[in-house]
Formats: sequence, structure tokens, C-alpha cells
Amino acid sequence: VVGCLLDLDTKEMSFTYNGESMGMAFNNIVIAAGGNLRPCISLYRGTTANVNFGPNFKYKPPGYHGLNTSITSAENDSLSALFKKYQTESESNASGSLSLNIMRSKGVMSLLTDLGVTNENDPHFFLLAWKMRPRSFCEIYEDEWNVMWALESLYIA
Repeated sequence: VVGCLLDLDTKEMSFTYNGESMGMAFNNIVIAAGGNLRPCISLYRGTTANVNFGPNFKYKPPGYHGLNTSITSAENDSLSALFKKYQTESESNASGSLSLNIMRSKGVMSLLTDLGVTNENDPHFFLLAWKMRPRSFCEIYEDEWNVMWALESLYIA
């Protein structure tokens, strides 16, 4: 699995192979104001490739998200801290450590309470579930959390 990482804050592009860094490939990348990025691949005749633009990756480096996200490193740090706050309110596994970057039902309900949700029939409860598009009901993985907020910023701007 070859991964391509683009850091718009540091203006660097790097690649991974099966989750292992292959080092920085390009630096000082300049994107004109209002410019667009168009991913592409080059293949020999008769070859095929599977392409995954995210958000769910087999090997996802921390701090990176699927294509079409527009959050900065500072925003990513804030989102991660907020996720961790509600994750720590979730159930821990038997060893007492947090499990698999998942905000479980207790943390989700605490988040909803902080957002003013008072019962399970509150429309905000369903709105959160719809916006997150979680893999499991009342559990939010960190990548779902980050991508949802990143995509939200595209629609608000």
C-alpha cells in the first residue's frame, strides 16, 4: 500500500509504503490562492490500481486526513484535544487504557449533554449521528471525528 501525504502547513509531500515513511519527496510546495489540487497516478498499459481518498485508510498516519479536508495543524490539535476529552469519559478497557481511538457511548453522551441535548429524541442527537456517519452506533472513531469537522469547514467557509 503506497500512501501520499501532503502537509499544507509545512508545504511538504511525502510517501509511505505499508505505513512506513519513505521520507520527504517534495518541499516548498506552492499552491496559488484559490488553486486546486488534482491527484493523479500514472500506470503502465494494462495495469490497475485501487485508489482510496479517505477517510478510512489501512495505514493512517496521525494528524493526516482524507482528501478534501481543510483544517490547519492548530485546528487539528484542538480537535484531537476535544476528542481525547470525551474519549477519556468513555469506557476504558480492562487494563485501564483507552481503546483504539474510539469515543464510546458514555463519551458521546457527555458530548451531547455539553451541546445541550437533554434526551434521545432531541434532533441534535440525530444530527450528530448523521454528520459523523459513524461505523457503529454511539461510537465515534477519531478519524471520523476529524474528517467530519474538516469537511464542515468546507461548507461553512
